[in-house]
Amino acid sequence: MYKTKSLIFTLLAFLILSTSALLTGCSSCPTDEQLADLENLKAEVSGLMESNSRVDGQIAQMQSDINSIESATSKLRSDFDAARKRCP
Repeated sequence: MYKTKSLIFTLLAFLILSTSALLTGCSSCPTDEQLADLENLKAEVSGLMESNSRVDGQIAQMQSDINSIESATSKLRSDFDAARKRCP
């Protein structure tokens, strides 16, 4: 008997909560304010994506610069080692 009452109470509470959520929170038409917010967010995302692309380009350029510097440093080291071997 207690289990049945508990089950009925739980189901009734769930039914009331789900019905109230459907009636108050779920509308199929966004408001003008929500649409404006959405457009602002889309513009912000677009700006961030462009910024991200620029930063990725800068990173690639810096990696290229680092590689050329490392190559030059390696050549200088090998030249320095060769000069050391020639001069006692």
